[in-house]
Amino acid sequence: MEVIVNRHEGGAGFMAEGYASLTGQVGVAMATRGVGAANISIAVHTAFQDSTPMVVFLGQVNRSFKGREGFQEVDFGKNFNEIAKWTTEIDEASRVPELVQKAFRVAQTGRPGPVIVSLPEDMLFDESEMVFGPPTMIAAPAPATIEVEDFARRFAKAERPIVIAGGGIHSDEAQIALRGFVEKFKLPLVAGFRRQGIIDNEHEAYIGHMGLAAAPKLVEHFKESDLVIAIGTRLSEATSQDYTLIGWDQQLVHIDIDADTLGKVYPPDLGIVADP
Repeated sequence: MEVIVNRHEGGAGFMAEGYASLTGQVGVAMATRGVGAANISIAVHTAFQDSTPMVVFLGQVNRSFKGREGFQEVDFGKNFNEIAKWTTEIDEASRVPELVQKAFRVAQTGRPGPVIVSLPEDMLFDESEMVFGPPTMIAAPAPATIEVEDFARRFAKAERPIVIAGGGIHSDEAQIALRGFVEKFKLPLVAGFRRQGIIDNEHEAYIGHMGLAAAPKLVEHFKESDLVIAIGTRLSEATSQDYTLIGWDQQLVHIDIDADTLGKVYPPDLGIVADP
């Protein structure tokens, strides 16, 4: 493993987040407890909102010091509860393979995100045999036949369909599939906030980027559509123009790998849990 030393934990966190965003592999960062954890937390929050797979190892006080407000002691479970996908602390060296492997599995599966693993200082001196299992297999859920048929009926009736896609379109395979879909049916494609890279911006299907200060004509065109096909986007504040983008007179088909994303902002007429 190549270890890259940073001057600041925030830099380490954003290097890991950037690495994961570019490669699709899990980004890994390490930081000391307390202040170090606070510094790296901005990168953790970014990874959470951008669905970036990341594992962050943080130092922790000795196990016998816990609960005594030791030097830079922080309860990471409470501290990172809202900005990490999962947090865990390894109290027994023998559980390192189990919990580290789970951390990498959680970071990559479903909607990807950051995981926090805290390591008590004295535990790191313990000795135990380390046996790791096979690499994580990432599941790729697919739509049910009845959902495909429902989508086909809605799509056939639509006169002004539009596609908006986001961070779920991160793999080469997903980008190829998206491009093939919009090309086949001559559909206009809008990128979600900071997701311009989902397709060549010179492509005839690409009509713009729905983010901060989106072009008024783009927003107007979007609102005139009668069927919104949202793929791999959580329709965030910036993407949805402060949650005003989709009206009740528009049908929404929302496709995402995370069931909790469907209906979180807008109730879909058809919600499909699937890998984009």
